Amino acid sequence: SAGLPVVRAGLSYGKGLQTRWGPGWFAEDSSAAVNLSTGLTAYKMDSTIGVSPSDNWKAILQFQTEVAPGQYSHLRVAPSVVRRLGRVMLAEIGLTHTVWGARQSGLKLGVWMEF
Repeated sequence: SAGLPVVRAGLSYGKGLQTRWGPGWFAEDSSAAVNLSTGLTAYKMDSTIGVSPSDNWKAILQFQTEVAPGQYSHLRVAPSVVRRLGRVMLAEIGLTHTVWGARQSGLKLGVWMEF
């Protein structure tokens, strides 16, 4: 419902990890969005784990969950790799696939800038 007023609250948590494949991290990002026009609430939670086996590579696995009672729900898995392209630029390539909910698959492309 584009253009409708929404109130969104979120909570995020992250932690660095040491693994046998190099330094890594774990993150949880969750939110609830209430549509003020309809009163309906949508809940999202993304769980991410990543590892950096070298300064030039990162491997990431993310689980994306969204539940909007009476409307839609899904769980997607999104693995990707990130490759350093220069001093400040990195490129990400990955896949997304719905494992629960309306089936969708996709290609994920991204550019990261460190500053």
